[in-house]
Amino acid sequence: MGVIGQPPEVVAITGNYYTYISISIIPFMLFQAFKQFLEGTGNTRISMLITLFSVVLNILLNYLLIFGKMGFPQMGIDGAGLATLISRLFMPVAFWIVLRYNQSYSRYFKFFGNTRFSILKQKELVRMGLPISGQMSLEFLSLSLITLMMGWISTASLAANQIVQAMINFTFMVSNGIAAASTIHVSHAYGKRDVGEVRKNGFAGIHLSTLFMSVAAAVFLFGGEFIASLFSSSPEVIAIAKKIFVVVAFFELLDGLQVTALGALRGIMDVKKAMNYAIISYIFVSIPFAYFAGFILGFGEMGLISGFAVGLLTASILFISRFSRKCSNSHTLFINLGYEKKKH
Repeated sequence: MGVIGQPPEVVAITGNYYTYISISIIPFMLFQAFKQFLEGTGNTRISMLITLFSVVLNILLNYLLIFGKMGFPQMGIDGAGLATLISRLFMPVAFWIVLRYNQSYSRYFKFFGNTRFSILKQKELVRMGLPISGQMSLEFLSLSLITLMMGWISTASLAANQIVQAMINFTFMVSNGIAAASTIHVSHAYGKRDVGEVRKNGFAGIHLSTLFMSVAAAVFLFGGEFIASLFSSSPEVIAIAKKIFVVVAFFELLDGLQVTALGALRGIMDVKKAMNYAIISYIFVSIPFAYFAGFILGFGEMGLISGFAVGLLTASILFISRFSRKCSNSHTLFINLGYEKKKH
């Protein structure tokens, strides 16, 4: 982190923390595989319950390990990393238990044991999965680089940005859940080759996400200072966070729009274009705009976070336009199902 210009006091305390977080990626990937499988069957409740329990476990372990309570060692920020690792290890184990012992899913568990490795199926997964992971990675890359640039300004700016990001992640999870539900319903209608239902389900998700994000935006706009004060007692950090929340209130709507529109596109198996749009939105628009507004124009934190907002705006327009165009023509909509191949 020192190489990329982060404050020395931040670099000094993050070594072991990042080691724990890096290791935790492996069980988290297993969790995602189980989660996507169950959601594909239409069951999102089990994923939610396991995730909620994991969050509670993470919070409890953070308290015990960071502050050394109830006989646990006082590990500081290292404790936060270890708490995340333990809670993420719990998640795939919990899914395995559900698949093994729940009667509704035990047959799937037996099926997993009898399957053989298939190169063809792996290629299909890679063909669909790489563009999806690429799109997600580009979005998080943009936000991570903007966080990095916050650290170039000051430690207080970095701290304020972390407060704001914690709230962004919370609200994003709600919209992401709506997007997952939208993907399921759109894909079912897509399998039935029902154009009207595909469009209806896709835009229903967009409308619901917009409604929730509008409420979240109002909370951030009028309650940003209060929210920041819950995380920090530093007047400087609170003041910076309050300013950032103003921009975040605007892009909350955009974040909801882009993630649910993207969920609808995944439901119709249209993933390659989405990655291309993500490259445009986050690499060629968001990051350059953030640097230009933050440092060249001198708007600091407000300029940096505005860059991400502009990237989300671009992505929202591109994703929604793409979904709307696909739904306007049954030939282009269902071509991925193979129904229209004879016409080519």
